[in-house]
Amino acid sequence: MKTLRKAADAVLIGILCGSLVISTVTLGGCNSTQVEADIQKVIALLPTAVQIAGSILNIVAAAEGNSAPSASVLATVKNASGQIQADLTLANSLVAQYQTDLASAPAGVLGQIDAAVADAQQNIAAILSAVHVANATVVAAVNSAVASVQTVILALIAVLPAPAPAALFPKLSASLQAAGIQPGSVKVAIPTPHAFAKSFNTDARIVAVEQAYPTASIKVPVPHVRIFGVPLP
Repeated sequence: MKTLRKAADAVLIGILCGSLVISTVTLGGCNSTQVEADIQKVIALLPTAVQIAGSILNIVAAAEGNSAPSASVLATVKNASGQIQADLTLANSLVAQYQTDLASAPAGVLGQIDAAVADAQQNIAAILSAVHVANATVVAAVNSAVASVQTVILALIAVLPAPAPAALFPKLSASLQAAGIQPGSVKVAIPTPHAFAKSFNTDARIVAVEQAYPTASIKVPVPHVRIFGVPLP
């Protein structure tokens, strides 16, 4: 049994080494310690991704009734962004629970992760479909937020026990293929939580929508890096 487990772990590590890129450099000398560290990096990003998903609603709500979008579009986005937040929160808790050995997660847990991330993907598609009728500033800002959330979803996929094979993650595989993403070919640069939030907040599309709707709460809190207890800007 131990031999089989070691073989399974070796396969898992090989898959992750081939599918994940950190800071644009392909992992070399990949080992279980590195895999666990990569999982922790993704977990650290998920709370900010949840907040960015919430900002999508704020972007659309700020413009509602003012050069569109309509109330029906707002309702669709409210439902979809709420589901994305719930899905990512669930995925975060499940991955965090098994972060030291995702390969040992029960099939039921892998099924929950599969369903949650696939649902997030589908709700992203629903948002993009709904807001295409909005003004260009709103559409651009929503695209920025969606791209940020998508980055974390793809990073999460890359640290799962396999690169989303149909056998283990059928719902996610189907959702990715519908979005034009080929499972098994995911390569993602994982930023720090600080850089991730700051990049979103300073994106020109987010700045533009904030200028257009100054009362909207769109930017997300930036987790500060600390050196000797002193936060960096």
